[in-house]
Amino acid sequence: MANYALKAFRVSPQIIKSGYPRNDKLFIDYKMEEKNVMKLAMGLPIGKKIVAYTPTWRDKDETSINNFLNVQEFYSKIPENTVIAIKNHHYQSWKKIDKRYADKIILLDSNTEIEQLYHISDALITDYSSVMFDYSLLNKPMIFWVFDYETYVKNRGLNFDFIAEAPGPVIFQQSELSKWIENFNSIPNEFSNKIQSFRNKFGQYDSGDACEIILKKVLND
Repeated sequence: MANYALKAFRVSPQIIKSGYPRNDKLFIDYKMEEKNVMKLAMGLPIGKKIVAYTPTWRDKDETSINNFLNVQEFYSKIPENTVIAIKNHHYQSWKKIDKRYADKIILLDSNTEIEQLYHISDALITDYSSVMFDYSLLNKPMIFWVFDYETYVKNRGLNFDFIAEAPGPVIFQQSELSKWIENFNSIPNEFSNKIQSFRNKFGQYDSGDACEIILKKVLND
C-alpha cells in the first residue's frame, strides 16, 4: 500500500511499517450481546444474517439503488433469513429505498460507523472500494459486484489486477450475485488461496496495534 501511495501522491516520506490505525477497531472481540446492541441501533434485526453492501462512489450527485441493481428482482431473490444493509459512500448520497423492500433491504443512516457494520455483518458485497482491504482482516466472505467494470476501469482505473486477485467471486450478472448471497458460506473454501494471498499482500502489518506503533515512532523521533 505504501508503494501505491508514494506513486499516487508523488512524495518521499519515511515509511512506517504498520497497519492502518483505523483498523485497530477491527481486532476488538465484541461479545454477541454487544453486537446485538449495534444491530438494534442500526435498525437491523437480530436473528437474521446480515450482508453489508458498501459500494464506492461513481460521481458526487445523489443516486439511487436502481442505478446499482434491479431492486425488485433483487429483493425477490434475497433469502427470508437475510437482510442487505447498505452503507453508501459519504461522497455520494442515496435516495431512500421504497418501504415495500424494507424487510430485506435497509439503507443505513449516514452516521453509522462502518467498523461496527463490519463487525455485525456475516458477509460483504462491495466493488472497487477500499473497504475490501479492511474487511479482509475479519476473515469473512466477500462478494464483488462489478456491473460497470469496463466503464469504471476506463474512467477511474485500478491500482492492481483486481480480477486476478479479488479474494472472492467477481460478479457481472445480477443472477449470479443472488446465488452467491444465498451461498456466501462456501466462499472461504472455494477462494481460500486467493483470500490468504490477498491478506498477505495488503494486510500483512495489521495486527491491532497500529496506533501504538505510530505513537511510539512519533514520540521517539
